[in-house]
Amino acid sequence: MREVFKIFFASVSLVACSFTVAHAQEDTYVSFSSGVGLFDLSDADKELKGDLEDDTGSTATVNSDESAFIARAAIGTKESDNFSVEIGFFASSELDTEFNTKLGFNRTISSFAHGFDLVGKYHLANSNMAFKAGLHRSKIEMSSGGFEASHTGTGLLFGGEVDVSKDTFIGYDYYQDVGGESDGSFSFFYFGKRF
Repeated sequence: MREVFKIFFASVSLVACSFTVAHAQEDTYVSFSSGVGLFDLSDADKELKGDLEDDTGSTATVNSDESAFIARAAIGTKESDNFSVEIGFFASSELDTEFNTKLGFNRTISSFAHGFDLVGKYHLANSNMAFKAGLHRSKIEMSSGGFEASHTGTGLLFGGEVDVSKDTFIGYDYYQDVGGESDGSFSFFYFGKRF
């Protein structure tokens, strides 16, 4: 997890250094957004629960976090009045899933996601709304005691933003197949600032 935050802060530093470029070129901007990500891990939980029940011969219960903090930093350029392109980096806080069997065997798996995305944004004429779609290259990392695993892959993302003022916005993005996993998708509700 520490490595992800090092990567995130390195990306923020890179974005901050690009801030000078953004002001030198009128059509380039930097944005930071943060909010809550809602994860649907039910399919993965069912699979792990089944494996645990098979291994222990006992029924298991599952308690899983469904939300995490997510932050995103991006550099964007306005290609026309209605279209812009962004390259961003995102990272989530940890999600914990607890498995407990009737025999007393307990396991907690911590996981988090991070990655890069490339997004095209279409700004509606005479409106403060924009729709976006793109691709992400992302990774899900999991750990439990000494066990560690990760999944890397590419997926789609789409969403929308509403400008609250000239420099602030709220939005919703859906990241599909994070880490290349069909059950790794999440919804991201956020507030952001553009520089």
